[in-house]
Amino acid sequence: MDFTINLRPDLKYYKEAYSEMVKSNMLKKLEPLFATAMILVAIGLWYFDNDGILGYFPLLFGGLGIYELIKSYTSRTKWISERIKSDVTGQEINLQFTDSLIVHSGPFSTGNISWTGIKSIKQTDKGLIIKPETGIAIYLPKTSFEDKDQINFIINKGRK
Repeated sequence: MDFTINLRPDLKYYKEAYSEMVKSNMLKKLEPLFATAMILVAIGLWYFDNDGILGYFPLLFGGLGIYELIKSYTSRTKWISERIKSDVTGQEINLQFTDSLIVHSGPFSTGNISWTGIKSIKQTDKGLIIKPETGIAIYLPKTSFEDKDQINFIINKGRK
């Protein structure tokens, strides 16, 4: 099978890509829960440390939890903002999928990736996330495919 997908990243694309990548990454999804747990443990340590043995440790631990909680809620805005400011936004990116390669071309580079260079391919509710051995993850919305056979082709190539 041989087909090409054309993308023009915009605000809607980046919001969907971030959402789908977070949903597929269990650690990223659980960050707010871990940060809240750190804060609660810090409060417990502070409350039960009647002798002051722990010193500033509960405050430090709680401060780290608050920092992580704030970071987890601001990372989406920061990630999307950085991509919107990049020169890739609005530019056409072409990805050609063949039996042996993924050929990419965009505003800054052209090249190819062999299927053996793909670390993982995850299907999400709204698209596919392709992670090469090196480099950044590639998000492809399902709306960019002509039919389900193209999606199945990519998923099957990723399993080999």
